[in-house]
Amino acid sequence: MTSFKNIPVKFKSVILPITIKEPYKPDLQTFDTTDEFTAYFRANEDMFKEAPKSEEDNPKFLSANKLNRAYKIPGYRIRIINKGKDNEELTLVKDYYSRTSDDTNTNEKSLNDYNANELVERMNRMDETIQQLVDQINNIEEFLLHLKHR
Repeated sequence: MTSFKNIPVKFKSVILPITIKEPYKPDLQTFDTTDEFTAYFRANEDMFKEAPKSEEDNPKFLSANKLNRAYKIPGYRIRIINKGKDNEELTLVKDYYSRTSDDTNTNEKSLNDYNANELVERMNRMDETIQQLVDQINNIEEFLLHLKHR
């Protein structure tokens, strides 16, 4: 327990006890398809329904964030949709921010696919293109200044 002996009297009323919460580290379960997760959910539906509805009730409260940490479905996120008082529904929503191997375009080369010489050539071409753009901007600026002084 914290000792308040050395704290001035005017600050003693402001100090509140601090509760320390441990980080949420669930056992991660990964599902390859939405059908696998749906089958798991149907088999363990009572576990999800019996979960406390708020963190004040119980620290084992299952929020959407905690569910997404515990269950991984590639390309999907778990959402909890509130449909009125004590009526919530779990749904899987397409996660457009995560990239799966199916989403990658096979025509695009990643940086790992280039060798050092190809990268140097690409950088030189980009440098030339940038220099051409700078020259064009300078020419436009000179032209505008010439028009202004007419």
